[in-house]
Amino acid sequence: GMMQCKAALTEADGDIEKAREILRIKLGKKAEGRLERQASEGLILAKVAGQRGVIIELNSETDFVARNDQFKALGKSLVEKLLSYEPGTVPETLEAFLADTMEGGATVAQFINDAGGT
Repeated sequence: GMMQCKAALTEADGDIEKAREILRIKLGKKAEGRLERQASEGLILAKVAGQRGVIIELNSETDFVARNDQFKALGKSLVEKLLSYEPGTVPETLEAFLADTMEGGATVAQFINDAGGT
């Protein structure tokens, strides 16, 4: 919200980048609290490339989020990440996938968490 942005800018003495980092940290903590809630909305995305295919389920709490272009782009990025693995190198667990890095250097988990704070 606007007041959170204003408070972060005040705390960062007007430094926009520092304020963004403050918001990421605060919103990340807020997102952790959402883990207990039911996320019954979302998307199922699928893509086939050659002989390989990926299907993922990406959940959200509301249909408003699920229909959002940024949420859809997050899903597409995750599908592309999974398709980027060579056969036999796909992480065997969700935890291993979340610990891997995205193109920008953030882990998959950080990438998802940052998108959740939007």
